[in-house]
Amino acid sequence: MKKIHALVLMLAGLVLAAGCATPFDFQGFTRDGLFPCLHPDTQLTETVFVKAPYQENDTQRARLKLYYKGWLKNHSMTVDVSQRAGLVKAEVLDDTAVLPSLRKCRYLVGWQPWPQSE
Repeated sequence: MKKIHALVLMLAGLVLAAGCATPFDFQGFTRDGLFPCLHPDTQLTETVFVKAPYQENDTQRARLKLYYKGWLKNHSMTVDVSQRAGLVKAEVLDDTAVLPSLRKCRYLVGWQPWPQSE
């Protein structure tokens, strides 16, 4: 009986610990951090999850499709976003309006703090 009681308490603790983790706002990050860094002169129109957020060890990950208005036509890009311990990084998988000079975004280089401290 003591073993069952200990097992129930352990499982309850794991459920509580898992529930305490605050989900990362992937859409907010792509809207307010990543997209302005990549395409500062264009307007983001829609953000859609291609792969829903999921947990992998200590890292939360998601794949998103971003739709935006270019100067001449509408464009889209697919990005993978990873977050852990207040740090975030991204990888652009495809972009219909690739401009090499805009690829110098800090979020593509490595782990960066988010949100940015003011």
